[in-house]
Amino acid sequence: MSSARPPSTLEILKHTGSEGYTGLAGDGLAPRRFHELGFAIVKNNLAIQHRDYSLKAIRRQYERMLGARIDGRCHLAPGAVIDPGRFDVLGRLYEDAARANGTRKGAGEFYTPPPVADYMIGLLELEKGTGLPDRKLIDIACGTGAFLVAGMRKVVRELNARGGVDVRSLRQAIDRFYGLDISRVAGDICRINMYVTLLNELGPEALAGTGDIRFNVFQADSIDCGGEPGVDAAACIKRRLGAYRSGFDYVVGNPPYLEAKKMPARMKEKCLASWPEIKGAFDLYIPFILQCNRLVSEGGRVCLILPDKFTVARYALPLRDTLLRDYSLIELADLSGMDVFDRAMVYPVVLAYDNRPPAKGHTVKTRYSVASLEGLAGNGSVAAVPQGLYRSVGHNHTLFCLPDKGDIAGLLERLFRQGKPIGSYVAFRSAVSFHKKGLRERFVRQSFDGETGPVLKYLGGRSYAKRNEVGLFRFRWEGYYIDYDRARLKAHHNVLPPLSNFTQEKIVLCQHAPRITAAYDGRGEYVTKDVYPIGIAAPGLDGSPFSLKYFTVLLNSDLMSFLYSIVYKGVQIGGGYYHYLPTWLDILPVIEPRRRDIYKVEQLADEMISATGPAARLRSMREADEIVYRVYGIGDEQRSIIGGAVPPRDSARR
Repeated sequence: MSSARPPSTLEILKHTGSEGYTGLAGDGLAPRRFHELGFAIVKNNLAIQHRDYSLKAIRRQYERMLGARIDGRCHLAPGAVIDPGRFDVLGRLYEDAARANGTRKGAGEFYTPPPVADYMIGLLELEKGTGLPDRKLIDIACGTGAFLVAGMRKVVRELNARGGVDVRSLRQAIDRFYGLDISRVAGDICRINMYVTLLNELGPEALAGTGDIRFNVFQADSIDCGGEPGVDAAACIKRRLGAYRSGFDYVVGNPPYLEAKKMPARMKEKCLASWPEIKGAFDLYIPFILQCNRLVSEGGRVCLILPDKFTVARYALPLRDTLLRDYSLIELADLSGMDVFDRAMVYPVVLAYDNRPPAKGHTVKTRYSVASLEGLAGNGSVAAVPQGLYRSVGHNHTLFCLPDKGDIAGLLERLFRQGKPIGSYVAFRSAVSFHKKGLRERFVRQSFDGETGPVLKYLGGRSYAKRNEVGLFRFRWEGYYIDYDRARLKAHHNVLPPLSNFTQEKIVLCQHAPRITAAYDGRGEYVTKDVYPIGIAAPGLDGSPFSLKYFTVLLNSDLMSFLYSIVYKGVQIGGGYYHYLPTWLDILPVIEPRRRDIYKVEQLADEMISATGPAARLRSMREADEIVYRVYGIGDEQRSIIGGAVPPRDSARR
């Protein structure tokens, strides 16, 4: 009589995926089963039952990564099969499928690379204190488990360093990790990744006596606070009820990046029902941050990777105020120089903070423009920013990182304390925008005949501008006019700004540029498209020693571009370009110089207005830069930092 056929790897994994993870070492076939683990997952599509997956394509990608051919049985070294701590192959495959059918984009899902997850877990400082296995960690948008894997690996290694991992301490530690995700498939992959991490860290034999291992990963919509907490563990977690009433010691994660304009109406309604304190056109990560703040225990720590829009967006201002007032910010890292999220048009920042009010003089560690994983892992290039500075720079209370040299924090504190906002002298205004298809062609042309409205020169006439019409103290008009018939356009529900905004002396700026670029329109000659916002005289200009010519020069200075790029780094739009918008420009500080300096700057403005070529304009502007540096008390080291941070003027190429 033949002996019973041993269960296949697939059968074991299917059973453990639904019933709990039993130690694979218990059947005596652990090495072979571990060798075949990645192959079984890929070949049989284990726990990833998705109509849009192509098994053949998955197998090819897996083979390319491993450098091995999968043709029936694949024997690989244990550490090479599938290590989610080095490369989350299952997560990447899931991400590719979600991208292919549009679900990832619709949910704002972008998965965190393991090195970034390791850095963020390091910020939690899990190794501090003596109660390591007793502290609870949760990721409320866990995806395929990048943070849970990194945290579990950290805890297991720390327990080993403290004397070894026995069954009791291991099970206790596992029980302290929690994950929530709206996707069942992602949750399945997360459990597999967590189990494989234990195999990689401890080996199959060490897990032989653990018996049934269950991971606290639940399918749930983290920001929907409904549900029946009596029968639903996830509902109890979300509302801090029962065993979860004391909250979690660590909250970590990568909330979905979904803009307000792409959010389905039902999703928005659900967010507002659960989080009525949200105001404005919020992005999806806002309710996730609120949920993290609800779940973190008193004195606990939160670490999130967020789009840098959070640091500047108006809809996030109340939440930033809450963080600055009631929490202690620990670290802020600008990762815009790294390709963290493949094919995602998102510049990320990492923010870590403790659930305790900041002590007097509390400082935040900041990392400015981290360009590599090595730079992220190192301890250098860290600048301390007083948390109170964020509340004293402008009215937007933006969060920013600073260079680690030159005492830029001290410079900002001094300039914004001594200076007066430029908005006191210059009223920045938005320009003409056409909201309905076909209106632009009817009201903007290169010639008109018998129109009723005033016909004026127009900047921005091309539907797709091939040439920038505004540069350093010069206009290059493309020959377009606008029929400024406000009444007729209002009938089309397209309201135009008052014509007087354009027909007076004004400053014209480029809305999208690598640095502030402004021209002076002294005769009120041009009406401008919305990509060219304007600055006109504010009430404070009259009676002051300043003029719009002076402020045109000041705005073009290296210093103003540097200050804007620091305070508003979160408005980068790609390729080193920034949004220069009226609501943000008005905080730039104005230090009043001696009258002779004002007079000299105005002379240089006249020289640039009358210059016949770019070289002469650049020479005059460099001289103006030196005056601005002297007036603002900028030292040599700070000048060097500013010069390295601000891109050169491109006037010479136009």
